[in-house]
Amino acid sequence: MRTEDQPFSLRAAQERVRELGARAATPEGRREIVGNLEDAIRRSKIGGALLDKLRLMYDYFRDPAEPLQPKLLVGGALLYLIMPGDLVPDWIPLAGFLDDFTIISFVWTRLQDIFLHYAKRRETRLLAEEG
Repeated sequence: MRTEDQPFSLRAAQERVRELGARAATPEGRREIVGNLEDAIRRSKIGGALLDKLRLMYDYFRDPAEPLQPKLLVGGALLYLIMPGDLVPDWIPLAGFLDDFTIISFVWTRLQDIFLHYAKRRETRLLAEEG
């Protein structure tokens, strides 16, 4: 497992993803990972519209009715957001969030149509449940 003073490496990232995957296989691990992601969203210095997009991506990822293939890309981006050992450590002012911003923006751009259709379906479903 990587510590903060170790440099980033692809091998360390792959090991961390395997560890998180093993933890995600348990109910406790899923709760911990979801909790970490929710904490990252709350602590995020990413503001406004990007934070709204991030929340929509998170909701999409957690929706069991949505297809798996796009969720893999979304899950990877969300996982990158909560990993303490990414390319630029988050404790570095501004630059620390630049790589997170880049990953989230890339995934949003690739799946924008899917997200916008999902937002409409979700809104329709919520209105139907209310009425």
